[in-house]
Amino acid sequence: MIHVLVVNHVAEQGGAENVLLTTLRHIDKQKFKVTAVLFQEGPLVEEIRSIGIEVVTIKAGRIRNLLYYAKTVLQIVKQLKRYRADIVIGWSPKPFLYAGVAAWLARKPVLWWQHGYPSASSRFDRLVNRIPANAILCPSYSVAYAQNGIGAQVKTRVNHPGIETEFFAYSPSDREVIRDKYQIPSSAKVVAFIGRLQRWKRPDDVIQAFSRIQDEQCYLLIVGGALFGEESDYVQELTGLAERLGCADRVIFAGHQKEIAPYLSASDIVINSSSKEPFGLVVVEAMANGRIVIAANSGGPAEIIDHNWNGLLYDGTIEGLYECLLQALEENSETLPLGRRAELKAAESFSAQQMVGRFEGLLADMYKEA
Repeated sequence: MIHVLVVNHVAEQGGAENVLLTTLRHIDKQKFKVTAVLFQEGPLVEEIRSIGIEVVTIKAGRIRNLLYYAKTVLQIVKQLKRYRADIVIGWSPKPFLYAGVAAWLARKPVLWWQHGYPSASSRFDRLVNRIPANAILCPSYSVAYAQNGIGAQVKTRVNHPGIETEFFAYSPSDREVIRDKYQIPSSAKVVAFIGRLQRWKRPDDVIQAFSRIQDEQCYLLIVGGALFGEESDYVQELTGLAERLGCADRVIFAGHQKEIAPYLSASDIVINSSSKEPFGLVVVEAMANGRIVIAANSGGPAEIIDHNWNGLLYDGTIEGLYECLLQALEENSETLPLGRRAELKAAESFSAQQMVGRFEGLLADMYKEA
């Protein structure tokens, strides 16, 4: 059995943490013994424990304080020895800054998950890149290209995230419940934006494009809120924008929702408007639900969607989004081939089993080479 120690710095659920949870749920526990080290107490701790995986929480010192940083690294080394870890994983750049050094001290193979885009101008990203690693795992070729662009010292590998497709299957009853909750007529068209409300995700573009749709039986459902304390005032800007554009009566802010599958079923069209989306889990989740997905033609979504076959891609402009929105609204999401093909694509290419199978193969190779 291969013993794995995975280190993460946050205990709330973002995109990277959802990928981690899916991985931990599906990893072969007859072949891999996983222990998680988290730097915080929080919902993620209990989520991981509910899977049957042991979690250790340690208090991490600030990176700028070398004494506290060193103490944190030594705490991880202690856990490495305690659990006899064969492989160490940093589940994003920040925890890898600690876990990578701990693995080097313990002479253990290590990899880390690069969930977002690194920047050549970022001192932090350049620092992380100097720490020895056996592999850097990326969610898309777009991210891998960016990672290589800042001089990655080791091989970057791509493992497209997968989802539990059956969990996101379309549910007529969920559609009815959510529409009743927000008093949306059953015959209305619903456009959805689902994700954290941050400026780089560009939900303001969605509101601006939607405001040009004059149909009173068309609604915009915005599902998401601030996370990790970032841009907590942004929702007020978005509500103000909807009011200024005269569409506030058709824009519904549902806030953060732990389970988004019912909201997907309540929708007809789902938009991912970020022009720098590392992967786009919600794109795959919406496809698994058979929804019509519109996304900017860049980053991860461009690797997921085949334009006009299983979704729609636009050039990143508000005008381009509006034109795709018009095209999608002319179709029926229950019968449109786009939706059916999207569902097939999600099942064939983005299942949790496929993602975890590739991940297990990488771990097995690292173990053999150690």
